[in-house]
Amino acid sequence: MEIIIKTRAFIKKQILDIKTYGIRELLRKILLLIEVLVRIPIDTISIVPCLIIRLISPWIVIRIQKMPCTNFGDFLEYPATYYCKKELKIDQPRKKFLDLVYIHYKDKVYNRQIAKMWKRKFNFFSGYILDPISRVNRLIPGWKIHTIKSLQIRERDINNLFDKCKILDFTNEEKIYGKKILNKFGLKDKDKFVMLDVRDKAYQLKKISARYRD
Repeated sequence: MEIIIKTRAFIKKQILDIKTYGIRELLRKILLLIEVLVRIPIDTISIVPCLIIRLISPWIVIRIQKMPCTNFGDFLEYPATYYCKKELKIDQPRKKFLDLVYIHYKDKVYNRQIAKMWKRKFNFFSGYILDPISRVNRLIPGWKIHTIKSLQIRERDINNLFDKCKILDFTNEEKIYGKKILNKFGLKDKDKFVMLDVRDKAYQLKKISARYRD
């Protein structure tokens, strides 16, 4: 009976959404349905690597996690916390472990330079491969030890981890390019300057679709 009630409520919501947002919402829901149908065979195949990961876990723990990249602050803070903890050996698995991270194929990276720099630090793999495995992994008991907590939950830097390890660094080529950009603004190598990282309402208007905007 409960399933029937929930199904009716779900159908009513879909109809209401279509009436409220029109043909674009109908097309969006059709695309979502197609995506779910496509996922079924992919997720079925992903069961195999998930089982392999479980079987080898007594010797090596493989952790898979999506990078939070769509928000500028999160894309800096979460990976930085994860990197520092890994370097300083804080809250790490007792067994030998291998971490694999990915950017979801639907996520838009708003700071490509930061993405490039993180890719020099972590084991990045294609989201098309890792996301189905990560998704199926969460359906199998014991999934938490195969994820990376620091990339999921915001943690305050109460232990001043950011001061204890060097997190990001530029390559020589990037430093030369950066100096060229500064020179274009009329700044010489030893000039002092102040940088402001500011975003206005236009950022959120572009990032959040009208359907989810208050």
